[in-house]
Amino acid sequence: MKKKILIGLAILVTGLIIVLVVYKGGNNPPDPAGTQTLSQGTQMRYGDINIALSNMDDSSAWLNFRNSKTDETTQKQVKAGDTIDVYGYSIKVNSVTKSANPSTAPGSSQGNIKFVINKK
Repeated sequence: MKKKILIGLAILVTGLIIVLVVYKGGNNPPDPAGTQTLSQGTQMRYGDINIALSNMDDSSAWLNFRNSKTDETTQKQVKAGDTIDVYGYSIKVNSVTKSANPSTAPGSSQGNIKFVINKK
């Protein structure tokens, strides 16, 4: 009798976990078309600019820009929802996500930024 109760309880708990995972996953809207993702410590090239994600905190990120034609550089702090103009490009920030990385030193973190960039 105890074995049947434990099996039933295990099935119930498993079902609840599945429902929670599916429900939570269904609340994330899809990224807009043309969304770029940049991870902390990496860079990308778009047209004649290089973009690097240098640092993050809980709600903002610091992006470094370099114009490859003029070698001019600038840094901008951005938050989700910001739109910035830099070197003839418009960048709409969709999200800034900071996540703990267990493989790094305690207290350090890593994350990413999602954005849409367009030539002005």
